[in-house]
Amino acid sequence: MPMVYLGMRLITTLLLLSTVVEAQPRVTKPALTLLIIVDQLPSQRLQRALSKMLAAGNAKRPGGFRYLIARGAYYPRAVFDVLHAVTAPGHATLLSGAYPAQHGIVLNSWYDRKARAVVLATEDARCQMIGASGICHSAHRLRAPTLGEAIKIADPQARLASVAIKHRAAVLMAGNLADRVFWLDVDTWRWVTSSAYRDLLPEYALALNRKLAAMRGQKLAWKARGVDRLLSIGTREALGTPYAAQMTADLALATLRGEALGKRGHPDLLTISFSSTDYAGHDYGAKAPEVLDTLLAVDRAISRILSAVSQQLGGLDRVLIVVSSDHGAAPKVRRVTGSGDQFQDHWRKRLEQGLSKSFGPDRYIAADSYFNYWLDDAALARHRIKRQLALKRAKELLIDQPGVRQVLTADDTASGKITSAVPASQVANGYLAGLSGDIVVIGKRYVVPGKNPGDHGTGYSYDTCVPLLIAGALIAPGQRLANARTIDIVPTISHILQITPPAMAHGRVLTEALRR
Repeated sequence: MPMVYLGMRLITTLLLLSTVVEAQPRVTKPALTLLIIVDQLPSQRLQRALSKMLAAGNAKRPGGFRYLIARGAYYPRAVFDVLHAVTAPGHATLLSGAYPAQHGIVLNSWYDRKARAVVLATEDARCQMIGASGICHSAHRLRAPTLGEAIKIADPQARLASVAIKHRAAVLMAGNLADRVFWLDVDTWRWVTSSAYRDLLPEYALALNRKLAAMRGQKLAWKARGVDRLLSIGTREALGTPYAAQMTADLALATLRGEALGKRGHPDLLTISFSSTDYAGHDYGAKAPEVLDTLLAVDRAISRILSAVSQQLGGLDRVLIVVSSDHGAAPKVRRVTGSGDQFQDHWRKRLEQGLSKSFGPDRYIAADSYFNYWLDDAALARHRIKRQLALKRAKELLIDQPGVRQVLTADDTASGKITSAVPASQVANGYLAGLSGDIVVIGKRYVVPGKNPGDHGTGYSYDTCVPLLIAGALIAPGQRLANARTIDIVPTISHILQITPPAMAHGRVLTEALRR
């Protein structure tokens, strides 16, 4: 009897265990990946704002950031290991898993020697705008494939859509194989696309454009935590506001529904970039109440999007949600020298005057951008100056100037003569010969290139450290104190989707964020 009793207990236990295993929901790969980039969101800005954000909520009525932190893996510090943390290369890195030296988007704009002109990262003379006139945009300058392209290779029926106010954000998130790519034409305040993607705007985008047209010119009263502003809808000033964040969410939701994303049995991808936080940061400065108010509006917008996704897909179990940023921002800025000149302009004048004095009067600097300076080849040829000599003299002219920490030249990067003042990894990852400047100035802390109250664009931690949140059925919740790298995002998503990562992605899978 005891042996029979023990045998019966063993059988019962095995049956119970079998029942428990069968009762657990089977986790499959996501039907929809939702990747959200909040433009200009340094790590500390999110941490300071969390207490003012929406409550976490639940899967049926999710909050924004706090929901994702409660339900997902939260890395307070994900790092861009680059020389220049700015929008275009940031978005390209996040979606390709490669650094600027590999994907080719070194800045928002740079000097093209062949065209003898400054070019935008996404401008393309071969395509036509759809919905507006002017410069057309595509991802033809992007040298690395994106996550979306990897998804398309794995499943050609997957749908890829990208939404942002900034063209460089929308296009570089999308890559070259996206089905829908939308950005705002700031001159007309219409959502547009280009022939690189589609020849017509869908009706849901046209419907939103009609609403924007009806609103254009109306006054926008903005009470930003003690600061009252009266702006006009349809102006540049209105881009850095909660209204612009709402506009972005409106189109994202229309795209979600109009394209039936996540409902068709294929691994769809929706990428969204909230540009409004960057406009606010530049316009008002890192610690301004307007910046906080705009970020809180993005929090509400994320909540709206998650609620709509949950409703469309019957919950969030089959959704992978990733939120990060393309760059941070300086907590304070030094914009001008003691003489009142902006640093970037002051250094350019110094170069022009010094090179003219050394080699003969001429215009030796063809262009500048984010402390990158390009020599004018024609001027060097006219005076029969060897490039190596000009670079050596340029470095001598700048090294002792106000605000300068270090000067790099094309010769330095080619020979590997990098001083300890600049991490060698930042140069290797962020500098691309032929596109990056012939002369690159590394400013001292808080020295910024622009004239705005807020700015970014350096390799300092306040510009390169951003938050990363990942939530989904396969993600183990909890805060991760170890640093992640922004190039780790795409390999991690690819692992979860069970696809081969984009060809040039070289980050690691964040295995500590996965359920065991």
